[in-house]
Amino acid sequence: WASRATHSCQDLVTVRMNQWILAFHERRKVGVYLSDISGAFDNVRSDSLLMKHRIARLPPLWINFLQSYPLPRGARVVLDGASFPIIGEGDEEPNDSFRTQLVANVQAAIDALDQRGLVDPKRVAVGGHSYGAFMVANLLSHSDLFAAGIARSGAYNRTLTPFGFQSEQRSYWEAPEIYYTISPFMHADKMKTPLLLVHGEADNNSGTYPLQSERYFNALKGLGATARLVMLPKESHGYSARESILHLLWEQDQWLEKYVKNRPSAD
Repeated sequence: WASRATHSCQDLVTVRMNQWILAFHERRKVGVYLSDISGAFDNVRSDSLLMKHRIARLPPLWINFLQSYPLPRGARVVLDGASFPIIGEGDEEPNDSFRTQLVANVQAAIDALDQRGLVDPKRVAVGGHSYGAFMVANLLSHSDLFAAGIARSGAYNRTLTPFGFQSEQRSYWEAPEIYYTISPFMHADKMKTPLLLVHGEADNNSGTYPLQSERYFNALKGLGATARLVMLPKESHGYSARESILHLLWEQDQWLEKYVKNRPSAD
């Protein structure tokens, strides 16, 4: 937006660095949204959703807006396509320490922004699609770093993908403790952060059938967590219809406005 002559966000400065978008208010700390996070095993490209937008023939103005979203709504920082690698060393498999590495990666990112005086660490949100959604649910269950989360088309119960997933080669019967430990569904009772779940009703991706979000949402609500489930009609693992995309943007915007932007500042 700062690079466009017609932009209206005069109190924001925007810097683009490859797949990262960084924006900050000139006079005060702001909230931050870690968008489309991914790990070492996430095959979802950060620009995949934008490609769907183009397929849906949205006007160029909308494409430009989506590339900067959600900057126009106010003073926020957006780290888009943030990558948090999960690695294994020696005889250790990456998922053996998945949760520990994931939380440490995100803590480092937030600390780096906070040390530069750019953000209010009490107003941080995280979002991801597919494997990124799985990471979001784990982060919210096992840390207190975030004010809110958005998880789209994810897998939350790894016992439903028992013969491996991403780069996990072990089956459930070979490493049941790993499947249990990294399944957000198994730790739904630890969810204390508002979570927006989004899923396509016709998702035919073998690891992310709609049942994943439906059952996870039922568990969260049954345990008293703040959660919302949005099912997009006739959409598969990626979203294509103009109506779906615009509704998705509205849902995300409302969630961030309520639980991040308008959350009391750390100061």
